[in-house]
Amino acid sequence: MPPHEMLGRLGRSFDATLPDGVILLDLPVAQALQRTRERARGSELHETRVFLSATRQRYDAVLDWLAEARPELAVRRIDCADRSVDEVTARVRGAVESIAHAG
Repeated sequence: MPPHEMLGRLGRSFDATLPDGVILLDLPVAQALQRTRERARGSELHETRVFLSATRQRYDAVLDWLAEARPELAVRRIDCADRSVDEVTARVRGAVESIAHAG
């Protein structure tokens, strides 16, 4: 099914419209696994290298597809690798501001 048809069908099925923008917080799988191991509560069952790798690849594919199908939609990927919470927060704020000003 062509992308525009799929987006239309999903919108009608879920009574939803596309957002003004999408922000993806991107973290390499190795760092994600390290962070889950460091949590007091430990890892969730789905937090495995295989699952996280597949999920990361799928998000990349879907966002690439969405950016091609709807070029007016702002897609921002924020590299969270080796960044502090404050650094990521600043990048998220910047991405939100750029999306708000573009719309």
